[in-house]
Amino acid sequence: MVLEYTLHHHALDVNAVALKPEGDRLLSGGDDADVVVWDIWTGEKVQVISCAFNGPIGVLVWIPELPGLAPGFAFGCADGSIHVYQHVESSSNYQYLAQEHVHDGPVLDLKFDPEFGRLASVGSGFLQVSQLRPTDELLKPIVSSPELSKYTATSIHFYDGGASIITCTLETHKV
Repeated sequence: MVLEYTLHHHALDVNAVALKPEGDRLLSGGDDADVVVWDIWTGEKVQVISCAFNGPIGVLVWIPELPGLAPGFAFGCADGSIHVYQHVESSSNYQYLAQEHVHDGPVLDLKFDPEFGRLASVGSGFLQVSQLRPTDELLKPIVSSPELSKYTATSIHFYDGGASIITCTLETHKV
């Protein structure tokens, strides 16, 4: 392996990175509350999205093209909000599509299920699953759990073709 580029932008810790499945773009997000879209082939910044009012960026996930929606990405912030951006046709940029305050604390994990077009998040001990749809209510909540347990859920994963969800907790070291 050969180091091709060292990417410079974030002034504070980087908390999350996500490589686009096609391998041409990389997202980075951190304590400076910036999300950076990088061109993986040139090492250049394509776009910087600042969310200073929402706090540090904790998680990032790419979203493929869905019926009625351009491909894009979502990210979760320290204030419990989830932001969704979509690709601008004939441009390398992404535009703001929606923002929802989902959790009372930081969004700890965020996953997307392409089979059913669902976005799942955990934060403040709660699970939230939303259906992405091209309507006025882009992030339509379909599952909002009560507190999962007395332990803090820290990660979430879709399995069984997107029909089921696994949550993992920090304190018990159990799934």
